Amino acid sequence: MSTANDVLDFKGHDLWTIDANSTVHEATQLMEDRGIGALPVSEGGSPLAGVLSERDCAGCPPTRRRSRTR
Repeated sequence: MSTANDVLDFKGHDLWTIDANSTVHEATQLMEDRGIGALPVSEGGSPLAGVLSERDCAGCPPTRRRSRTR
């Protein structure tokens, strides 16, 4: 059975996040650029306000992809 450390050793220790005021377009671009499927969302002083996934973004019509993530 793999441990969390085994996964991190394989996948890497970098953590990419996005601000709650970022656009869906910015989020999807970051996920595409980094080869990841989800981003932790931070807001203000909170380290984790939520998680935005590719699946969340896939439901956005193209005209709304530039709208805010919140």
